[in-house]
Amino acid sequence: MAKIYAQKKITVKPMHPKPETVRFLLNYSKALTMKKVGNVQLEIIAN
Repeated sequence: MAKIYAQKKITVKPMHPKPETVRFLLNYSKALTMKKVGNVQLEIIAN
């Protein structure tokens, strides 16, 4: 069991997304609105 905890940690390479991907995600998050109606939560995209 000691061997499991002594193993090397896996390193993750940093991601470099394209500028258009970042722009798309930011615009999507700006347009997204969450509305709660009773017990239901609605997601509305304002385009």
